[in-house]
Amino acid sequence: MKFAQLLILSMALLTIHTQVTAQVKVYDDFDAFHKEILEPRSEEGVHIINFWATWCKPCVQELPYFEEVSAAAAYKVLLVSLDFSDNIGTKLLPFIEKRQLRSEVVALTDTKYNDWIDSLSPEWSGAIPATLFIKNGKRLFKEKSYQSMEEILSDLNSF
Repeated sequence: MKFAQLLILSMALLTIHTQVTAQVKVYDDFDAFHKEILEPRSEEGVHIINFWATWCKPCVQELPYFEEVSAAAAYKVLLVSLDFSDNIGTKLLPFIEKRQLRSEVVALTDTKYNDWIDSLSPEWSGAIPATLFIKNGKRLFKEKSYQSMEEILSDLNSF
């Protein structure tokens, strides 16, 4: 009897873990991230790509504003976590669940930062939070922390 209960509990936990893990695609290689995420978004429409991490206090503070932009303004917001690969299951996934993030979240774990930071923006020092706005093929990069949804929309509308 106890074995059957333990088996059922184990299967339930495995199912829950699988569902949560499916929320976040992990990119260990920037080239794959660029091909699957950046290239398709560079052609048309409006996209907001925010680079952040769970350990970055200013990043965490501005996340609700990106969630507001996504909900209220109906812009596509992509939250790109730069959390370390060994923290995806222990920190990132629980963070997403606890905060009930609705925007799409992916993890970019390529640690060869010097190889790919400049390709996103030559002005980027590598500090986070940072945001890339793509509007009909044009790009605007901001390395800063946002204090409101209006500030995000102001930057988006500035180009």
